[in-house]
Amino acid sequence: MQVDAFERGGVRLAFRFVPGDAPAVVYLAGFNSHMEGRKACRVVSACRERGLASLRFDHRGHGGSTGDLAAGSVGIWYRDALALLTDRISGDLVLVGASMGAWLMLLLARAFGRDEVRRIRGLIGIGGGADFADRLPLLSSVQRRELCRTGITWRPSRYGDGPYPLTRLMIEDGRRHRVLGERWNPGCPVHLLHGMRDPDMPWRESVAIAETLCGSPVRVTLIPDGDHRLSRDSDLDRLEGALDSMVSGPAPRGTFA
Repeated sequence: MQVDAFERGGVRLAFRFVPGDAPAVVYLAGFNSHMEGRKACRVVSACRERGLASLRFDHRGHGGSTGDLAAGSVGIWYRDALALLTDRISGDLVLVGASMGAWLMLLLARAFGRDEVRRIRGLIGIGGGADFADRLPLLSSVQRRELCRTGITWRPSRYGDGPYPLTRLMIEDGRRHRVLGERWNPGCPVHLLHGMRDPDMPWRESVAIAETLCGSPVRVTLIPDGDHRLSRDSDLDRLEGALDSMVSGPAPRGTFA
């Protein structure tokens, strides 16, 4: 499958688009993740079987996209996603966000919800959370001093993909892009999947999202033995079922070619 690129601000965002009927399903990967993971590929496969359009991409500094991971932040990645979706897709959307991708999903839903015609047909979160800057991971005293002194520190990864950066920019920009606290209506159904054995993003993060949203049906599915990635076959089956529930409503607008 061909990998295309979207140019924005001197950065090339790698993406894969599969044409089909509406709603187009957009997969938003998590921090330090990419568009070739099992969840993203399962979403694309499910869309192809149902004749739906799909789009997945790598955030700047991730995967096949250019840019520096340590120079990114949730606001930058959100604006990249908004520009890509606005430029390349018109019509109804279902957004699927994993981990940090769920935060981006909520920011996008809030942005598109300001339009006269709402474009978002549904939101699906996978091990998601938001407003991380308000609940920083536990840092050692050495890491805190390093962050204060240099603006960056490095956190170890339990997934074998090396340490990842935590920067002052990520913290400050995250606080400017809060989506929790004050209640708001996403204007579409929401289904949040979360593993109760998630060591990286506690399942209460999805509950916090559900408690923030109002005016639309919100469902939280807690998976007792599920971890953060939720990439087992049984987890992917649940994801595909959630997708089916999102695309079985009123007739969507458009066909994407």
